[in-house]
Amino acid sequence: MPTEPARARLWYAQRTLQFMYNDERSALCVNIPETPPHALIREHFRRKSHD
Repeated sequence: MPTEPARARLWYAQRTLQFMYNDERSALCVNIPETPPHALIREHFRRKSHD
């Protein structure tokens, strides 16, 4: 069984990959509460640059 920090890192990495995968198709995943903050920020600036 992995240690607590290792499990947290694994969870975070999976969430980040999930976001990146979803982001290719749509921005709906931005509404998922577990989305890493840096991903939300990146999405925010990406949208801003499109305006």
